[in-house]
Amino acid sequence: MRLPWFVALRHLTTRRRQSLLTILGVALGAMIMVTTLSLTDGLITDIETTIIEASPHLVVKAEEMAPRSERLVAADVLSLVRRGKRARAERLKGAAGMVTAVAVEPGIVAVSPFVEVRGILRRGNRFRPVVASGVEPAAEARVTRVAEQMQSGRFMALAGTREGVVLGRLLARALGVGTGDRVRLTDATGRVWPLRVAGIFKSGIKNIDEAQAYVPLALAQDIRGWGPGVVSGLAARTTDPRQVAPVANALVARTGHVVETWE
Repeated sequence: MRLPWFVALRHLTTRRRQSLLTILGVALGAMIMVTTLSLTDGLITDIETTIIEASPHLVVKAEEMAPRSERLVAADVLSLVRRGKRARAERLKGAAGMVTAVAVEPGIVAVSPFVEVRGILRRGNRFRPVVASGVEPAAEARVTRVAEQMQSGRFMALAGTREGVVLGRLLARALGVGTGDRVRLTDATGRVWPLRVAGIFKSGIKNIDEAQAYVPLALAQDIRGWGPGVVSGLAARTTDPRQVAPVANALVARTGHVVETWE
């Protein structure tokens, strides 16, 4: 052990400038690495926080989970299995009962039923594709932070009208509209629905701000031709968004429906 120490000390004392430059280089490299990792971690945390605040932690879909596989033939060489097919659906009936079932699940703090409407939003000769979520404003405000992200108007104004619409900031800019302006929504069947802009929000996520809108739940149900107890799904907020997977799995077992999380 003495020889390596002797060689190292001899090298350090006889080549002081080279040793100093080596030490400074290692220190600088370590500092750059630590700084880069810290910035990356901070950026990832900011992105996650923005996504968590702008969207539900999980969504219970109308689509039901596939039934379990049924083994028909089993042998050492051949195994024949009939797998169930996932039942695809766009509507979730009995919304009130489903809201109750989801709300009582441990870890769920708020539930908001929604109806998804896709169409074209038009103002004069300007038009943009839009995904409009029909919601109950009070319930949606407990699930997402959209009511706190308003740049103009009020999100809760949707509760007092059947023709109100809240637009993402980039969508409103593309249409050249502000709060109080009139727009027209053309649905998938070609019907036109006149709307008035009740407010404009900014989520900070480009894909949301340029294509998302909110309308009253009853209006969205009328557009889709659905009754009052029918929705597209249920959005929910959890106590800990970074531990959402166990809650989602429990809801799948409880409801039998597909559950998607923000992750």
